[in-house]
Amino acid sequence: MDQDDEKISMLLGMGFPDVQAIKRALRLSNGDMNDAVTYLTENVLPSYNTVDDLRDVDMSDASTMGSAPPEYCNNSSGKQSNSLEFPATNLYELESRLFGESWVIPYKREESLGLCLIAATKLAEEGLCEADETCQRFLEKCLPECFQKLLNSLAVRRWGSDIQEGVLNMIDLLIDIIIARLRKGSLPEDLLRNSLSLVFDSETEWNQKNKHRTSEYIGEILYAEYNSKY
Repeated sequence: MDQDDEKISMLLGMGFPDVQAIKRALRLSNGDMNDAVTYLTENVLPSYNTVDDLRDVDMSDASTMGSAPPEYCNNSSGKQSNSLEFPATNLYELESRLFGESWVIPYKREESLGLCLIAATKLAEEGLCEADETCQRFLEKCLPECFQKLLNSLAVRRWGSDIQEGVLNMIDLLIDIIIARLRKGSLPEDLLRNSLSLVFDSETEWNQKNKHRTSEYIGEILYAEYNSKY
């Protein structure tokens, strides 16, 4: 199997059924898997016939840097999978939106960042994070960059209350990963230093923006149990 056939097989395995569309996406992206997934996910292929046509399209978003993340959902059913397989398609889509001058980061649980965080937690609960290369790529490369931008970019000052709550939801999912890793006795130092430390840094843009705000989020209230034996 040559390299092109291998990439076609990988994209078919990700759930893209049209072989011709896959070949076209690979041709337009010069064989780059990330760009190919973006083209297929965004459904832009039917409207553009040549690479020159596609060069005029801003694939990241028409908005300016750090604008409000888009409301979209890659999971067509709207349901979260119980599978332990890390969602590579969601990771590719997230990377394509994250690493660029005009970045956008989804902030809902059913979108790419939320799905990757949930999948990483499930793998962590089974002690399988290190064994999954795609999950490791997300944790080491994407996750720190996502929270750096969500918590400490100047764009935070412009985001509305719904997005601020969305960021809080992503923080909750990050905490879930931390808890799952601690229960397994393995918590990478980089995860603490690069991501969790930002959550508790009172000087970040997000914490400064929301320090006087009452959250609409209602979580569980935990109480310590009194034991008369001690």
